[in-house]
Amino acid sequence: MTFVDSEAAAGTWKFAGNALAVHTLNTEPFTVSYSVVAGQ
Repeated sequence: MTFVDSEAAAGTWKFAGNALAVHTLNTEPFTVSYSVVAGQ
């Protein structure tokens, strides 16, 4: 799990794994953009 400080909630985070979930405890809507780079 990667927790992101709400004061620094913009930027780039590297992630390696087989699943991704994005969640907030706030009730305000938010936007998530992501890209996937895969290799074999």
